[in-house]
Amino acid sequence: MVIRLLIFLLLTVNLIAANTDIDDRRKELESIRDEISKNRAEINKLSSKESNLMRKLKRIDNDIALITRYMKKLDDQEKALVKDIDYTQVILVKTSNSLTERKGLLRERMRSIYKKGRFDELDLLFNSGSISDYFRRNALFRYIAESDRALIKGITRKQKDFENTKVRLENRLDDVHAIIKERESQQAVLEKQKEARTKILSEVKGKKSEYLKQVKELQQRQADINRIIASLGSTRKKKSGSKPLSGDYGDFGKLHGKLNWPAKGSISKPYGTNVHPVYNTKTINYGIDIETAEGAQVSSVAEGEVAHTGVMGSFGNFVIVEHSDGFYTLYANLARVSVSKGGKVKAGSSLGVTGSSASADGAKLHFELRRERQVLDPTDWLE
Repeated sequence: MVIRLLIFLLLTVNLIAANTDIDDRRKELESIRDEISKNRAEINKLSSKESNLMRKLKRIDNDIALITRYMKKLDDQEKALVKDIDYTQVILVKTSNSLTERKGLLRERMRSIYKKGRFDELDLLFNSGSISDYFRRNALFRYIAESDRALIKGITRKQKDFENTKVRLENRLDDVHAIIKERESQQAVLEKQKEARTKILSEVKGKKSEYLKQVKELQQRQADINRIIASLGSTRKKKSGSKPLSGDYGDFGKLHGKLNWPAKGSISKPYGTNVHPVYNTKTINYGIDIETAEGAQVSSVAEGEVAHTGVMGSFGNFVIVEHSDGFYTLYANLARVSVSKGGKVKAGSSLGVTGSSASADGAKLHFELRRERQVLDPTDWLE
């Protein structure tokens, strides 16, 4: 009996925790949904004849990123609901079994009363051999009567618990069906936004002014990355007395020419100076661009610690990993990031997946390698 009670209490605690988690996720979904609504309103303000196509492209990129994030949260919410449904079904079965058991006891009790009848006070008095026997029998019959009342009350309570748990289960199942429907709806919107993005890109590529804006923005992003990495180095020095990551993270310097590739694909834009084939403009690439399939896995090239994650213009979602001896690697143009700041990663650990979000060239990974503020050619280090 004690073991049953402990199991029931444990399941109840798990249900409360799961319910809190589901409520938190629901609030987060509502917050992202508000972001999507505001972003859509801005997109609708921009006419198809808008001269600044990059502005509209950026808005659509943001919408794609928000939808992707929203769908990921929908998946998380569905998993939490399914887990809660499993717990609820266990409790429903246990409550049903307990209710059946108690009803069986009540039937036996009613059968006993029917056969033997109830004792009243006079029966009890005249059938007692002595005063002490009377009090003993009186206490016993009162205990039996109290047990009968408790049994009936327990059945009533269990019946109510059973009905409430069943309603809870039905509501959770309705929530799951609603999420599946919502995800299908968002997937349809996502496909439309990707089509709109492709159309705008075809216009952008034919306009040199828009291309030059892209180049200028890219230069600004590089300057921003420089500031972030400088800030990370300063923060590290304050915390550890000018000592970079070391020890447990191995010797990054010995990996020269041996690093695993961060993603499968071919280099579409090499390190260094690149000349546009049509506009003859020169741009400097501080890393390499790897053309990939949509949703390709992005992995850390070596063990280290996630120093920064964020979203930045033409870089889209990006991750910076700090390695030993002041080395940093940067992974940009991710459709989804799967790590958090401060997390430890190993060589080959997943950082996220690639996508076309914020990229004018389709799905790709922008990869950089630095030592402190020194920019290095990744192709010298990759296997």
